[in-house]
Amino acid sequence: MSRLGVTFSRQGEAVRIRWGDGDLRLPPPVRALSRGLGRAVGALVGPWERRRARPEVATTHVLDLGRHRISCSIVDVARPTLEGAFGRTLRAVAGQASEEPLLVVAHADPTEAPGTLVVRFRGSTGSPCRPVDLDAHLLPLLTRHVLDHEPDELHLHAGGVVLDDRAVLVVGASTQGKSTLVAHLAAGGAVLNDEVIGVDERRGQLTAFPRPLSLRVGGAAAVEALVVGQAPRPGSTSWVLPTSAIGARHVSEARPGLIVVPRRRPGPVDVHELAPLDVLEALLLNALDLPRRPADQLRRACWLVARSVGVAVAYEEAADVAGSVRDLDAVRGRRGAEVLHHLDVRVGAMAPAGDDPSVVTVLHGGRALLLLPHGRRVVRLNEVATAAWVGTGAGAHPEDATAFLEALTELGSRADGPLSSG
Repeated sequence: MSRLGVTFSRQGEAVRIRWGDGDLRLPPPVRALSRGLGRAVGALVGPWERRRARPEVATTHVLDLGRHRISCSIVDVARPTLEGAFGRTLRAVAGQASEEPLLVVAHADPTEAPGTLVVRFRGSTGSPCRPVDLDAHLLPLLTRHVLDHEPDELHLHAGGVVLDDRAVLVVGASTQGKSTLVAHLAAGGAVLNDEVIGVDERRGQLTAFPRPLSLRVGGAAAVEALVVGQAPRPGSTSWVLPTSAIGARHVSEARPGLIVVPRRRPGPVDVHELAPLDVLEALLLNALDLPRRPADQLRRACWLVARSVGVAVAYEEAADVAGSVRDLDAVRGRRGAEVLHHLDVRVGAMAPAGDDPSVVTVLHGGRALLLLPHGRRVVRLNEVATAAWVGTGAGAHPEDATAFLEALTELGSRADGPLSSG
């Protein structure tokens, strides 16, 4: 390895510079200049040479996500960022791991991406990442891991908190302030997480792994009153916070109670109760794994709707609506029976290819919601269209739904939207 050396004559007036096999002698400068040059070269080259001589060592950790334990190998420069995001769920392990870690955070090749990290998860070839964005870069990988290893649950793009021993779900698109509202509802209390909630109807619980809060940097002002003395890192694209930053604690499961469908818009707060099929539609449009065994996942969504009160909230600032949500009767447990709504689910004929039905019909209050798994669509019918659909036998044949919906399109008697696959 080539090294740079600077030496002086005994009088400190002559300068000799060596680089590898090269040797350059400079004319005798004044004493102050020669000494200044030596100190400047040493300050610039010394740290670089020391890093080259002593490469950074990765340490072994375990990321404890409740039902999921992720073995990690992490270089020292990355550890403070992950410890700040995951807190006590990231624990150091003495010695070397007995098997290949699931997560590896290492330095990228400095000749290709100086100062960049590379993240390898579950044997992937690795993806580059700036150190300032490491925690935000890692969250989608962990979420995907949870989805892949919990096939018997429905997973919703939703946040969740626990109020009066009941889960309050906030279901909606990323632009509607879901995480901000979750932060205001959870401050000083209990939180599931702000991004992915599982539905385990066998045990009667909503589940979540200890995922830190993730907010857009542009929305930091909406939670600054909750997070004192902290701010997004300069240059980062997301603001990742442990739940402890808002005085909250993580819980892994809770019984269902309330489903909130938020909508950001200027004006005063408006809260009104939703019909069960409207709540079901919101869940299906935010289901992350519905295309996988759609009939089973729809059954889990119906189980959740039957045991929850659904409300739509329109608001401008999350701080203004959080109090209204806390004061709802549903949160206080005044709705009585465990099963609040009875939904009639009818599974149609199986599709010509595959194990999924061509259409699943859910009936309630004279209206119907149709799930078409292969077209990844959810269709809501009004009362007139529902009566006509039920009269056809509700999907007794695979071609029923296609022909029926084509006819309704001409009559304008239905409302539908794309089904998100996550």
